[in-house]
Order: sequence, then C-alpha cells, then structure tokens
Amino acid sequence: MRKTTVLHCIASPFWGGGERYVYDLASQMLADGYRIIVYSPDNQILKKQFSKLETYPDFSFAQRKKTFAANLLNLIHIIESQQVDVVHIHNTKTLLTAALAKTFSSRKFRLVLSIHLVKKSKNNFIRKWETSKVDKLVFVSRLAAETYLKDSDIHKDKVNVVWNSILAPVASPVAVPQLEPALCFVGRLAPEKGIDTILEAMGKTESHCRLNIVGNGEQNYVDMLKQKAAQLNISDRVDFIGFTTDTDRYIVNSLFGVLPSSAPESFGLANLEFMRCGKTQITSNNGAQKEYLSDEVTALLIEPENPALLAEKIDFLIQNPQKCKEMGKNAKDFFEKELSYEHFYKKILKIYED
Repeated sequence: MRKTTVLHCIASPFWGGGERYVYDLASQMLADGYRIIVYSPDNQILKKQFSKLETYPDFSFAQRKKTFAANLLNLIHIIESQQVDVVHIHNTKTLLTAALAKTFSSRKFRLVLSIHLVKKSKNNFIRKWETSKVDKLVFVSRLAAETYLKDSDIHKDKVNVVWNSILAPVASPVAVPQLEPALCFVGRLAPEKGIDTILEAMGKTESHCRLNIVGNGEQNYVDMLKQKAAQLNISDRVDFIGFTTDTDRYIVNSLFGVLPSSAPESFGLANLEFMRCGKTQITSNNGAQKEYLSDEVTALLIEPENPALLAEKIDFLIQNPQKCKEMGKNAKDFFEKELSYEHFYKKILKIYED
C-alpha cells in the first residue's frame, strides 16, 4: 500500500514558530509512516534543522527556485513525480504558487492553508480565486480566524481552528540550582517581540535578576539590543544565548518567562514551551494569549510596551516565589489537558484525510 505523501511549503528564510510547527508535525508524521517533503527557501539554519529528519527514509528536503515561474514549474514537478497527496502551505506568500500548481498539475491533491499570523485577508479578485483552490484553512487561534475572515466570504465549511502545540524533547533537561533568579525570553529577535521593553524593565526592577535571551534575528537588530543593554548598565545581567534547539534547558532553569510582544500574537509557540515546562510567564494581553492563558492563574497578562508595569510584575513574581510556582503548575496542567500534541495531531490528520 502506497504511503500518503504530504508536502509542506515554508515561506520564511528564518527559523521561528512556524518552522518549528512544520518540523514537529513532519517528525511525528514520519514516525507514523507518512512520506514528508519540506519545500523551503535556501537557508543554512533551515537545512541544518531539517537535516535531522534525514534519518527517516521517507523524508526529503527541496529548495524553492528564485524566480516565480521556475518555482511554479519546480513545485508542479515535485507534486507529480513524488505523487503528493496533500500540499500544506504555511504562509499566504506561497498561496498563489500553490493555487496555480493545483490548477495546472495533472495530480489531484488536497490543498491546506495554515494562517499563523493575526492579519486580515486581502479582499480582491486574486485572493478570492486563490482561496477557491484551498480545500481547508487552518487558523491557530480564534483571534487569527476572526481577523482573517473579517469582510471575507470564505465558506465556513473550509474553516478550522486548531490550537497550536509542541512536541516534548526526547530527554528532559535537568534543573540546576541558580545563584540568582533567572528570567527567560525565547523566540525570534525582532522589534515586535518586545525585547527592548524587557531590557528597559530590567533597568527598573527592584529585585536583582538575570535575563537569558534565547533566539536569533537580524544582526543589526541584535547589535542594537546589546547596545541598549549597555546604555542601561545591565549588560552584566543579560545573556544573549543565540539560536539553539535546546530551549528547554533555559526555560527549566528559569524562574519564569517574559514574552511581552507588541504585535498581537496568533498563538506563540514560546508561550506553549513555558506552559509545557511548568513555568509561568509575563506576556502581552493584546493577542490570542487570552484564549489559553488566564491572568493571575496561569500567567500575568499585561499591556505591551509598558516597561514600568513589566518591571512591577517581574518584582511581584520574584518576591512571591510560591505564587509563581503555583501559576506554573496551573499552566502545565492546562497544557496537558487542552494543548497536548496528541489533541493537535488528531485534528490535523482529520483535516488531511477528510
């Protein structure tokens, strides 16, 4: 019996939540006997990360071509030669290419579009035609769905809201005693993630603490953050860890997470990482966090871009370690009950197979 083949299209050349989403889903499907192809931009970090899946004989990694026409022809060739059953795209940037491939390919396949961001859909003829070729739309939160579908006439039968999840690592990291409270940011280093707000808050806290910033981004922006830390005289308390797949090591050995994004998060995987590890977090209240985090029960939800308020909340959690621990336990309990990878995976497979 021929194995079901799923092709994932990645648009971003950077490693972030969407790429982690694809990696986890691909690894789980490979373990369950599916054939997986990842189609992505030419990027060394992406190559290095996905090369870990090459231990599975049913995995292959293909790169996008530079021009639109060459990319379209290449995609059609892969779909037909590899007998692809499902094309799952993770950004509207690749929607036109996928819609044209479905139109011109001799291979009949199911087209699934995941919306990982909070943004409105374009309401023009081209977008309507593109969407007509999509079999199922997957939104990672109710907020993402409501925002995208506003002023849209997409049929409700195509729409699915499937909350994100993440796979646990094979080996759990070991917690080690900390000389001073450690806070942790995990994610892509970009202006909308609120890292500059964290640095300003660190300069205002009454409590002494350290900050681990885990992730990578544009070098100019990273350099600016380091310069800001120096100007605030907190460089000795801030560690820029850089990119690593071993994020759990830093999360487990932190007191709590600090994720104050200024832009509305659709469903941050970093938020989930802290929940799965039994850690509470201070995060923004302007995105989908309110769907799966409860203020003062599993996390502290605050308005973004408010360093003074963030400093106040940091001091509160450091000075109330029992409350901090209790909220982390509540977050872990909710994750295991409502956000486990098993829940997520079953829903995605149903979308593929309907």
